[in-house]
Amino acid sequence: MNTMSTLASLSPIVSSAVFHGAGSLVPRDGRFLCGIRPLRREHDDLIAQVTAIGGGLEAYDASFMAGALRESLEEINCPLCFQSCAETLFVHGPAQVQWQRLADPMGPAAVVFRHWHTPPRRPWHVPHDGWQCLVLYQAALAGTPCPSQELPGLIWLWPAQIVALAHVDVPLQTLLDQGALLLEDPQLPLARNACARLTDSQEALVLGLGSKALAFYTSLAAGRLA
Repeated sequence: MNTMSTLASLSPIVSSAVFHGAGSLVPRDGRFLCGIRPLRREHDDLIAQVTAIGGGLEAYDASFMAGALRESLEEINCPLCFQSCAETLFVHGPAQVQWQRLADPMGPAAVVFRHWHTPPRRPWHVPHDGWQCLVLYQAALAGTPCPSQELPGLIWLWPAQIVALAHVDVPLQTLLDQGALLLEDPQLPLARNACARLTDSQEALVLGLGSKALAFYTSLAAGRLA
């Protein structure tokens, strides 16, 4: 992964994508805050899709960062303070990653390209419904997060747990036993036997980085990418 010349803007790179999304990587005390979507049944299993805080960019979002902030307010009922990264990691496929400097003073942590609507753990599967471009910012909480209808569960995961969930489903109770912290509505507790599975931007980020994924998340949690 070599650093290239400085890019003036993300626009020329992301314009070919069918879907544009913005989200946040939120570390605190070594863990990362992730969302859990409403549980869904897959054959005989309950699946808890684990995702970054974020979602699709809307036409009225002034920028990717504005979209990431709006999503945080909608999904975790909490604003974020964004932190600039000196270099941005671009992920285009398995082992197709590179670091790039951006002229934007608030550079994101990562820009992830993956295919849209693919099977689990196959973010670059063919056939597909077009390219997604997902821009992820490093951010800190500016309040107290709480679950929402869109994300009925929030979970603080260690870097090693995030990496593992890109490769294998893990029961929610096992994650908690390993030190994950769960935020949920006490009146609507999540089934502890549900199988957690990483999806969306973080799934592609981990699989694209391969053996370097753990080091990326560990460095981000320690603030070494800022």
